[in-house]
Amino acid sequence: MVFVLERCLHTPMRITQWEILGHVLDEDGQTVRATLPFSIVSAQQDLLKRHWEYMRRYMEDGVEEIFDHTSVCLPIADHRETFRFGYQVTMIDDSYPVWIYIAGILLIPEALGRYLAMRSSDIPRWSKRIEEECQIDPGDPYAIDARDNPPDFWKATEKRRSELVASGVVLR
Repeated sequence: MVFVLERCLHTPMRITQWEILGHVLDEDGQTVRATLPFSIVSAQQDLLKRHWEYMRRYMEDGVEEIFDHTSVCLPIADHRETFRFGYQVTMIDDSYPVWIYIAGILLIPEALGRYLAMRSSDIPRWSKRIEEECQIDPGDPYAIDARDNPPDFWKATEKRRSELVASGVVLR
């Protein structure tokens, strides 16, 4: 598999958006057989590179290496995100000039599109076989989910997990 940073679209304000793609190559090493898009699109290549580094470290080095950088978990495991949450995610990207935050109403169509996409999509579920194969051991120190999030989700996203623990906001 080869991973690339690829331009994916231009917004109406002529901002170029980028995404990380994983290409599965054919035996010839040139033909792309399949493409796996990673989870975010952004105008900020630095943001995407940090996102990639987080995933790369997890895949190569394991959960121990990224745990302190996992301050919160998205609260969407068992339900779809709300319009408000999706709107906040849309605003957090920092891809747009500062003035757009003041005129946040301009992002409502994007947030509405996100909301409709979420409403028309299934909530992902692991197969029963995978669930049985991948049981989490009781007391696993790395087993966290949205129930472990601090009350102020958005402020916590800027901190390391160890900072949240040291300040008593989260237990582990």
